[in-house]
Amino acid sequence: LFSAIADAAADPQATDFSRVLHFPNPENFIRRIDISHHETINSWNDIIKAGVTEVYMKVTEGVGTYDRMAATFARDAKAAGLKIGYYHFGRPDSRATGTVTGDALAEAKDYLDTIAKLPAWDLPLALDLEEADPWETPLSPADYLLWLKTFLPAIESPGKPMPYIYSRKSYLEPKLPANHGLGARYPLWLARYHIDARQARTIAGWNRWTAWQFSDIGKLGTND
Repeated sequence: LFSAIADAAADPQATDFSRVLHFPNPENFIRRIDISHHETINSWNDIIKAGVTEVYMKVTEGVGTYDRMAATFARDAKAAGLKIGYYHFGRPDSRATGTVTGDALAEAKDYLDTIAKLPAWDLPLALDLEEADPWETPLSPADYLLWLKTFLPAIESPGKPMPYIYSRKSYLEPKLPANHGLGARYPLWLARYHIDARQARTIAGWNRWTAWQFSDIGKLGTND
């Protein structure tokens, strides 16, 4: 839910970095939250008072699944003066069209078509890669990489920053070939829920993380 950004998620007990151990130069980092219909936002002012300046909204998942709160969250966050971004929950497989590349393109199109109807985004687009019980990708590492190398270029925009890949080390590393090369082009938004920054070890193929989500729970004022 909350992130620290080298380019910040808040510890569930604090809205600053005071409880995060061994965090380098916290004054140079940005506080960010990411939200979906699972979160309740009662006061955007409370979020701003906590030092948050960026908000990501979930908009799509797979093909044909849309977050019902995305438009409301985007409109209200933008009106409050926050920078906004949109993320897609990826389901790398071949179900949408029967082929790996066709599925990736179908998900990319659905994502882009959806955000085109929403308030203009300020932040890089983002692909969320994690479990979706009971679904799990059936793809081999080679096909998983093919899916990513089809989806990600499809959502790139001239003059815009490269999209984020969001995932955690234990999930993504087994999904990809060792020599995947994604880190040379796409920034990593690392999920590692821990208050010790030394535990935020990057995923193989990336020299560093650009954003670090260090908690998936939290409370900012009246917001859960």
